[in-house]
Amino acid sequence: MKKVISLFLSLAMLLSIVSVVDFSAYASVETGKCGDKLKYSLDTSTGLLTISGTGDMYDYGGSSYSPFKNYYSSSIKSVIIKNGVTSIGNGAFYDCTSLISITIPDSVTSIGEYAFCNCTSLTSITIPNSVTSICYSAFYGCTSLTSITIPDSVTSIGDSAFSGCTSLTNITIPNSVTSIGNNAFRGCTSLTNVTIPDSVTSIGEYAFCNCTSLTSVTIPNSVTNIGKSAFSSCTSLTLIDVSKNNKKYISIDGVLFDKDKTKLIQYPAGSNRTIYSIPNSVISIGSDAFVGCTSLTSVTIPDSVTSIGSGAFRSCTSLTSVKIPNSVTSIGNYTFSGCTSLTSITISDSVKSIGWNAFSGCTSLTSVTIPNSVTSIDNNAFRGCTNLTIVTIPNSVTSIGGYAFSKCTNLTSIDVEKDNSNYSSQDGVLFNKDKTRLIQYPIGNKRTTYNIPNNVTSIELYAFSGCTNLTSITISNSITNIGNSAFRGCTSLVSVTIPDSVTSIDVGAFEDCTSLTSITIPNSVISIQPYAFQGCTSLTSVTIPDSVTSIGDYIFQGCTSLKSVNYSGTKSQWESIKGYNSISQIVKCNDGIYAKSKEIIIDGITFKLSDYYTTQVTGYSGSLVNITIPESVAYEGLTFNVTSIGDKAFYKCTSLASVTISNSVTSIGDYAFCNCTSLISATIPYSVKSIGDYAFCNCTSLTSVTIPDSVTSIGDHAFDCCTSLTSVTISDSVKSIGDYAFSSCENLTSVTIPGSVTSIGRSTFYNCTSLTSIDYNGTVSQWKSIKGYGNVSKIIKCTDGIIGNGNTVTIDNLKYKIYDDTASLVGYVDTPENLMIPKSFWYDGYTFKVSSIGVEAFYNCTSLTSVTIPNSVTSIGSSAFSGCTSLKSFNYSGTKSQWKAITIGSDNYYLTHAFIKCTDGIIGNGNTVTVDSVKYRLNDDYTAEVTDYSGMPGNITILESVTYEGLTFKVTSIGSSAFSNCTSLKSATIPDSVASIGDSAFSGCTSLTSVTIPNSVESIGDNAFQNCSSLTSATIGNNVTSIGSSAFFGCSKLKKIEVPDSVTYIGIKAFNGTAFYNTVKNWEDGVLYCGNHLISAKSDVTKITVKASTVSIAAGALDNCKSLKKINVLNPKCVINCTIPKTAVIGGAEGSTAEDFAQKNNMSIDYFEECTHSDKVQVVIAATCTEQGAVQSRCADCDKLISQTFTAPLGHTMVITTPAKAPTCTTSGNTQAGYCTVCGYNEVSTVIPATGHNFGNNSANCLVCGVANPNYVAPTQPTPITTPTQPNQNDTNTSNDEDVTVTSKPKSASIKKVKGAKKAISVTWKKVSGVNGYEIQVATDKKFKKNKKTVTVKKQKTTKTTVKKLKAKKKYYVRIRTYKIVNGKKVYSSWSKVKSVKTK
Repeated sequence: MKKVISLFLSLAMLLSIVSVVDFSAYASVETGKCGDKLKYSLDTSTGLLTISGTGDMYDYGGSSYSPFKNYYSSSIKSVIIKNGVTSIGNGAFYDCTSLISITIPDSVTSIGEYAFCNCTSLTSITIPNSVTSICYSAFYGCTSLTSITIPDSVTSIGDSAFSGCTSLTNITIPNSVTSIGNNAFRGCTSLTNVTIPDSVTSIGEYAFCNCTSLTSVTIPNSVTNIGKSAFSSCTSLTLIDVSKNNKKYISIDGVLFDKDKTKLIQYPAGSNRTIYSIPNSVISIGSDAFVGCTSLTSVTIPDSVTSIGSGAFRSCTSLTSVKIPNSVTSIGNYTFSGCTSLTSITISDSVKSIGWNAFSGCTSLTSVTIPNSVTSIDNNAFRGCTNLTIVTIPNSVTSIGGYAFSKCTNLTSIDVEKDNSNYSSQDGVLFNKDKTRLIQYPIGNKRTTYNIPNNVTSIELYAFSGCTNLTSITISNSITNIGNSAFRGCTSLVSVTIPDSVTSIDVGAFEDCTSLTSITIPNSVISIQPYAFQGCTSLTSVTIPDSVTSIGDYIFQGCTSLKSVNYSGTKSQWESIKGYNSISQIVKCNDGIYAKSKEIIIDGITFKLSDYYTTQVTGYSGSLVNITIPESVAYEGLTFNVTSIGDKAFYKCTSLASVTISNSVTSIGDYAFCNCTSLISATIPYSVKSIGDYAFCNCTSLTSVTIPDSVTSIGDHAFDCCTSLTSVTISDSVKSIGDYAFSSCENLTSVTIPGSVTSIGRSTFYNCTSLTSIDYNGTVSQWKSIKGYGNVSKIIKCTDGIIGNGNTVTIDNLKYKIYDDTASLVGYVDTPENLMIPKSFWYDGYTFKVSSIGVEAFYNCTSLTSVTIPNSVTSIGSSAFSGCTSLKSFNYSGTKSQWKAITIGSDNYYLTHAFIKCTDGIIGNGNTVTVDSVKYRLNDDYTAEVTDYSGMPGNITILESVTYEGLTFKVTSIGSSAFSNCTSLKSATIPDSVASIGDSAFSGCTSLTSVTIPNSVESIGDNAFQNCSSLTSATIGNNVTSIGSSAFFGCSKLKKIEVPDSVTYIGIKAFNGTAFYNTVKNWEDGVLYCGNHLISAKSDVTKITVKASTVSIAAGALDNCKSLKKINVLNPKCVINCTIPKTAVIGGAEGSTAEDFAQKNNMSIDYFEECTHSDKVQVVIAATCTEQGAVQSRCADCDKLISQTFTAPLGHTMVITTPAKAPTCTTSGNTQAGYCTVCGYNEVSTVIPATGHNFGNNSANCLVCGVANPNYVAPTQPTPITTPTQPNQNDTNTSNDEDVTVTSKPKSASIKKVKGAKKAISVTWKKVSGVNGYEIQVATDKKFKKNKKTVTVKKQKTTKTTVKKLKAKKKYYVRIRTYKIVNGKKVYSSWSKVKSVKTK
């Protein structure tokens, strides 16, 4: 096991240090907070992120990124959000580019802005029903997302929610969604179909823009707003269909219009029509209406059109001609941009402005006539019209934007009509009116030289940009400003003179002038803007004057021929210039240089130059096998001393075999020669003071290294994994050696550490498997004063001693871990049988005392049969001898007490149960010997005990002695249960050596017929022969002093027992159940003797005379003699082992008690006494369903009942299965049925017969149910008058009542109390006699017409009810009336007074 663990640890350490190889962090679990009550856990080995807790996630954005973007964006592969999280915060998983899947629980109600933005590996997602909105850019840029399930709970899809999801093929928008935000699905290039439900009312701007696979769209009736360019650039879209009942929009031939067809909103870009005529009803053409319609060659625009939106015909690459009608006043931005087939265009006289990029990129346009109505031409209007040759600017134009004619490579002339008040032209060049600003030089002009007129003060931006024919330009002294990109791309321009009048060279002014070789900047120039000379690849010389105060970024970037820049000021002046450090070339100042880490390459070696004429080696791109690093290098006439080898200078130069470092080098940087796997030798000069981290790491061919006296520190991992390195000499100057400095140098055999070292890092010599020891030029105490000395686990040979550090050495096939002067035996090499462990051994000139045997030292060494352990050993580790199944005995060179002082670890069964031979005796450890199926346990005193029997024979002879390992052990005892339940055992011969027979030794030996107990036996244990039912006789030896309880109990055939006078103790029931005990004639005067021992007495005996010959009275002999009044003990020396009545007269003398007798004869007697009931306990007897309980007071000693009180039965706890039903006049009833849940009593229902009608004494109706009496005889007095029931003025139901015969109405009821409850009213009234029930009515008006509700109560005794299911917080009116049943009809009383109450 230890070997496996060690190998695993070695492998893990090796993987962790070969970064070099790859210095990635160990897999671990990262945790943190992402909400007030939320925490996350990221397993970096699997990429699983788990978020748990309750509440919202934090929102992230701006400068505060989520921890998942900041630290783990590439590690997270899957996310599980636990139930309880209620929101996914803004920017939560922004840029988690490795995230593949996520589980969102139903507890989440919102997904924040940018939540999954740029999760480029996310393939699918299911949004739970709890989410109501998908926020801005939530899934923006999820380029692998192929499907998404949007639940019915979502009502809005936010702006850019799924923009850029290029793999999304289809999406179903649920009926719950009412709005689709701006850019929601923009750029979903794989989206082939989308269903917009009837719930949607608004589609945002650019919502489906650039969905290039979308073929058709249906706009439902519900849509009332479609934003700008919602379906633009959908190049496969052939049809836009609008539901016929839509009130805002209509489609004609698949083209989308507003309802009255005055605005053309979108033409399907995928339509294959080549010609299209816009209907005459159209007034305006929407932005991007025809964008990307590549099939259209001609479009007819009617005179009704007054405006054309921006980008309307952009990228209609097949469109050849367009006529703009007189109704149009402006051409918007990008209107015809990218119409590459457009050769001509007719601009009507009504047009006043041409917008930004209106015709940019119209590469087939050869001419254009700008009408005299146009007043402004915006930026880039005709930019990139490469076939445009001549342009005429009419008099009306007052404004021309920047770059209006830039990149028109065939434009030879720009003419301006002479009466134009703002512009003029000269030689085809465009100027302002007074020619002080040169606006545009025609790019296609073939001239090679040009002189700028003297009155020009400013060269405008892009004025000469792209003029590839110009080789020379003369800039007049009048010019003060050279504008942005003024000469950009003038690739033939060889020279230019900047006059003293110029104060600023603007952004990119001479950018990409690739033929420009030199330039002199005059003293007038104060600032040089960014990119001013970028890409001037032929530029070799530049002088910057000291007048310059500001330099922009990258002004000489890409100037590959420019090695240095001359500056006419000092170094301090240079460093005061704003942006001075943006120049990468060497700057030569009047008083020195400014190198700014300029890098040069000589013989493949890259040198980084410094201001102090020093240089550092920073890289190598050559293929030489042997390299010499020079002391100095020359550049631009300057000499630079090589002082250091920089970080990763020769990193992974796998062909490098040797390197010679010059004496000028003082430091070798981190990773300098890392992974130079072919490097055999490296000469480190005496000038070097420090060797950096990983400097020579993984130089697997490096065989030896000498670290010179100048070096003071060796960095972390400096020589890590130099697997061929055999020896290292460290000089006396070294003070610190870093972590893992020589780790995994597996062939390293020799290292000397000087006494100068004060610090040693972690695992410095880890896995140096060939390195057994280290020489240290100092004392033991000096070594232990070094910081981190404990990090070195090798043997340290000091000048005054050795430090073992627990290293393993092998001596005579035994493995030891050695320490300062002691050793621990930890293993073996071969398979030893008879092992003698030495007390000490000699190693490398030092003596080590063996003080311990280590954990698992001989684990599973099955060949080991005997071991000799020296008395120098003080501890033996866990499992040291575990599994040594052949190991029987140990020899120990110390005494038994010394052995017992040794600390022995767990799981050492074969040691703790082995036979130990010490110098003064043995330690048996419970070892056993089995002879003839009888097992004998060996004891330390050379005795043995019978412990078990595994055979079947009927007769056994127990040996007097047994031998083991040449030693004789006398059998002195028969142990507990040794022959217990040996039912086949018939006879046992016990030798004279046995002194004791243990408890249950022969218990249950039912076939045992006879036993002779020799005179050597002194004690017979409890139950020793119990239930030996075949035993007929037992002879007990003359030396037995004790016979245990139940010793012969149940020996039912044992008739003869001889107990010698040597016995002084006989236990309870020792002979009970024997034939001897059960034979009546053996009893005399109620007393049973066995030899001279009284063993039992009858319970009714009142007087006992103990014979003069009696030796003892057995334990328990008189326990049942509660009536015993007198006992005569004729032998005062009789041993009394039982309890006797304390008041019994003893010894034959009147008045002499047992206590007197005991005192007189100096005896100790146990007594039993009459109980005084002084201690009482309370006993509670629980009542049952049918029986009473009790609380009793009883004696704690004898359990006598002192007093008690009773509790009533509990009665049944019934579950009614059949309710009781009262009989009526005509129907039977029944008693209830059910069962008790406590006791299970079952009650059975019985039938109760019908009662029959009660007509009293000739009553007209039944007195119970009111049914008419068929035998009724009318009295002789006049018949009562039959009158109709008068309508009750307050009764709203009188129209439904029938006439009945009554003598009077029932009594009215009165309301006592009304109380409002939640959507209910509680009504209480006074009970009325002589009625059958009550009717309660509530309503929200006094006339009881509105929201009326009636409740009938059918019991006369009921006086309260609750009217439910009313309206909350509403005022109600309440009234009540009684009724009684006459002739089967209800007769009502008058309504009570009305009361009001408000519900809650």
